[in-house]
Amino acid sequence: MLTVRTPSVRDYFPYEPTQDQAQLFRQLDEFLKDDLPGRKVFVLRGYAGTGKTTVVSALVQWLHQLGRKYTLMAPTGRAAKVMSAYSGVAASTIHKKIYRQTSGTPSESLSFQRQPNRTADTLYIVDEASMISDEKAFGENGLLDDLLGYVFEKPTNRLLLIGDTAQLPPVGQLLSPALDPELLAGRFRAKVDSVELRQVMRQAEESGILVNATILREELREEKPHIQFHTRGYSDIFPVGAKSWKTGCAGPTKTSATRIRPSFAVPTRTRICITSTSGTRCLGRRRR
Repeated sequence: MLTVRTPSVRDYFPYEPTQDQAQLFRQLDEFLKDDLPGRKVFVLRGYAGTGKTTVVSALVQWLHQLGRKYTLMAPTGRAAKVMSAYSGVAASTIHKKIYRQTSGTPSESLSFQRQPNRTADTLYIVDEASMISDEKAFGENGLLDDLLGYVFEKPTNRLLLIGDTAQLPPVGQLLSPALDPELLAGRFRAKVDSVELRQVMRQAEESGILVNATILREELREEKPHIQFHTRGYSDIFPVGAKSWKTGCAGPTKTSATRIRPSFAVPTRTRICITSTSGTRCLGRRRR
């Protein structure tokens, strides 16, 4: 008897997967095939350049092809716009999706309440999850509590949390609770699968900034990290001597400062200070 093969998310991935990505696709396929009810969460963590956004784009194509229901969300409006751009599907903020305003006349302060979720059999995909706080600041509970409460109001829903642990955590917190599988499993009694992507994709290896950022992150895992930057062969990162740096800060010249993109310009009220073994020197003058 012939059996029909269910497509894998990997089938919609446009590149040859890294070892990390191949492992991710295997676990993600199992996660998506599991149709038994229950609180089931998948945490996808990854360095910059490891292909998180490309994986999400492939997942969205897979979901659309199989006619599966899904919703894209992010903690901020800007992150939601970025998510919409790379996935090709509209995304909203978490707040807009799960809360409703209960009061807010000109004489009152705004009040919000988590609204009921009437949608079942849906995969909720949340990007930039490192910014999701579990402290009470909006609604009746923390945003993380309200998000999981909303998603799992229907036990056949699933939640995919995506983020980078090196990104800034929520304000006032040292770690990102939404990317902590042990916390999610313990506090919310959820079954949590997780994968961390650490291999930079071949396409991203052309960027010296991404390559050095990855090397630096790996070194910082060591008890005694050896910090060394690699600049040869890259066009977006280069060494600058003290004299060239000082000249470059003063204005465009024939030094390497002319290669710095305008988007990295220094605010006029900022002083640049260089600290070395010989002491600290500040360049430029504060504009009055």
